[in-house]
Amino acid sequence: MVSTAWSGAHDADLVCVLLDAREGIDEEAEAILTKVATVRHERILVLNKIDLVPREKLLALCQGRQ
Repeated sequence: MVSTAWSGAHDADLVCVLLDAREGIDEEAEAILTKVATVRHERILVLNKIDLVPREKLLALCQGRQ
């Protein structure tokens, strides 16, 4: 299923990555974001659970420092 998603990502018009803001960018998320960076189409990061995260952590996460 995951390999199908990756192969389809290169053919898609838009690729979205949904990330739980409480978890931040861990090793797994970093690996996914690195792989998504190779996609030439528009990419969007969608943060979920932002109401449960302190503002400072959320801002750092949005800037890729978390």
